[in-house]
Amino acid sequence: MEDLVAELERLNPQVAAGKLQLVHLRFARSIRATIQQNPPLEEREVRRIRDALDVLAIRDSTQAESLREELNTRLQEIRKGGIEPRR
Repeated sequence: MEDLVAELERLNPQVAAGKLQLVHLRFARSIRATIQQNPPLEEREVRRIRDALDVLAIRDSTQAESLREELNTRLQEIRKGGIEPRR
């Protein structure tokens, strides 16, 4: 997706900047939706979320940190309920 935005940037830098922000926002929303899913998170999902957060942090460290905090809170809530992330 960022390759497409890079091509757009060549043609129209102002539009590209807005589109790149939109890509990052949608990526963050997708991560948040995975964190907030109802069933306990599986261990592989937690790893996938953390990997996605590492990618997001390159572009938007503030948003990534906020989502890391949400993930940690969610994991604490799951553990308080006596449920460990499923393997």
